[in-house]
Amino acid sequence: NKLYVQPDLFSLQAIDMATGNVGWETTLEGDFYKKPAIAGDVICLKTGLYAQLGWIYGINKDTGAVLWRTEKNARSNVAANGKYVYYLTNEAQLWVLNIETSELVGRADFSPINFEGEGFDRNEYDFYVVVKDDFILVYFADSSQLFAFRFLPVE
Repeated sequence: NKLYVQPDLFSLQAIDMATGNVGWETTLEGDFYKKPAIAGDVICLKTGLYAQLGWIYGINKDTGAVLWRTEKNARSNVAANGKYVYYLTNEAQLWVLNIETSELVGRADFSPINFEGEGFDRNEYDFYVVVKDDFILVYFADSSQLFAFRFLPVE
């Protein structure tokens, strides 16, 4: 029964829909423009505009407490399912993190080795990750390539 809103570029609030009161507000180190991904009790969001470098934050949806933050290596949006967080890094890798601990549990490498250099305009292109259950789609807007994966962790 909460509505999550962005009152400014650096903050996320939880509004109680019954009363309209602010339940909590969390301020982040970076600005954010992408919609958060909510899975279970964790809100995941990426800072930075489009394909600019940013952090991925894991925020408790009931308290607003920051549970974890990745290094500043994210280039895409963030996607999540009940157990994992997915995003593309600056090194052109799809990272899969444990949603509770942010531990790296899987990755897929793409080419080029990173998203820097000649011919790459990070303000013109964007990169997207979408996940449903264990099915993952990765889209590179600069080259119009679409990749499909299944993530099946070794138990």
